Amino acid sequence: GKDGYLIFLSPVAKAMKDLFANINVVVDKKDYSILRMEMVEAGGDNTVIKFTNKQLNIPVADALFAIK
Repeated sequence: GKDGYLIFLSPVAKAMKDLFANINVVVDKKDYSILRMEMVEAGGDNTVIKFTNKQLNIPVADALFAIK
């Protein structure tokens, strides 16, 4: 489309082929971040994930991470 580039992924490994017919990823033409991902299952169902309100490279406090 006009806003993004389509990356069409087709599985090669049998284990992945049994799960997915293909995976489509649309990346933003401006910053190459993911706009949408569609996973088309081998049985015909699909899952679409849309990424909105993205914030790129924002500072993240060290306190949010804990090593256990």
